[in-house]
Amino acid sequence: MFRILIEQSGQIKAMEVEMEKLLKEREQSTQLAAIPLTAVPITSTSTARPSTSATITVEGQSTDSSEELIRAMDDLSIRGQEIEKLKTQWNNLREKKLKIDNVYLAELQKTHKLTQKIEQLQNESIMAQTLAQAKEHIWVEINEAMTEIWPSNSDYFLARGVNTGSKEAIKEVKADLGQS
Repeated sequence: MFRILIEQSGQIKAMEVEMEKLLKEREQSTQLAAIPLTAVPITSTSTARPSTSATITVEGQSTDSSEELIRAMDDLSIRGQEIEKLKTQWNNLREKKLKIDNVYLAELQKTHKLTQKIEQLQNESIMAQTLAQAKEHIWVEINEAMTEIWPSNSDYFLARGVNTGSKEAIKEVKADLGQS
C-alpha cells in the first residue's frame, strides 16, 4: 500500500515539474507572440496555415523569423494540449491517491478495532484462567479440611451414641474415603 502511494506521489511530482516547464515555455512563446506587428500584409487570404512558399512580410523582420514564429505558435498549441493532458492525468492521480488514502484510513481503523478486541479477549481469558485456578485452590482446601476434620467428627458421633444405622453409614463413608 505504501509502495503504491510513494510511486504515485513520485509520478505526481514528475508531472508537476513537467507542467512547470511547459508553462514556462508557454510564457516565453506568448512573450514572442506579443511582439508588435505593425503591418503584416499576407499575399494569401486562405484561412489555412500558410505554406513555406507563401510570403509573409513584416516590417523590420525577415520571412525566416515569421516562419519561426509560426512554428513557435504551433509548438505552443501542441504544448498547451500536452499541458491539458498532463492536468487531466494529474487530477486522475490525485483522485486515485485520495481513494487509496481513504482505503488506508479505513484499514487502520479496522486494525485498531481488532487490536482492541484482541486485548479485551486476552484480558477475559486471563481472568477466566485466574478464576479457574482460584476455584481449584478453594476446592482443594475444602477437601483437605474435610479430610482432616472427618476422623474427629466420626469420633464425636460415636461418643454420643449414635444408633447402629448411623454407625454403619459412617463405616461405609470411611470405607469409601479409604480410612479404616
